[in-house]
Amino acid sequence: MSLISLLIALMAERHLSSPVWQFNTYFQQYLALWKKIDQHGNFFKKNIVAIIFVALPVVLTSLLLHLIENGLVHFIIATVIVIICFGCLKLRDAYKCFLRSAFRGE
Repeated sequence: MSLISLLIALMAERHLSSPVWQFNTYFQQYLALWKKIDQHGNFFKKNIVAIIFVALPVVLTSLLLHLIENGLVHFIIATVIVIICFGCLKLRDAYKCFLRSAFRGE
């Protein structure tokens, strides 16, 4: 299922170029939410808070998928996550460089 999800995301990434499908859109909203919580600016100085900042969306998504227990829903959510991650411009450029290098046999 992961391979099929990846292939669908690779096909869809050419057609889904709007900001809705880009990682930076959601990351900026998530970062703004955390900045509203941390008004004094010393919240992110602790390492444990930084780990929670990164792990919270992963844990919430995992719990949601565990509660649903439907293969089709898992497949759709996994595909959407991969499409959004491919919407990251830095990741897309790095992946294109990788594909060019692999095609040349390097």
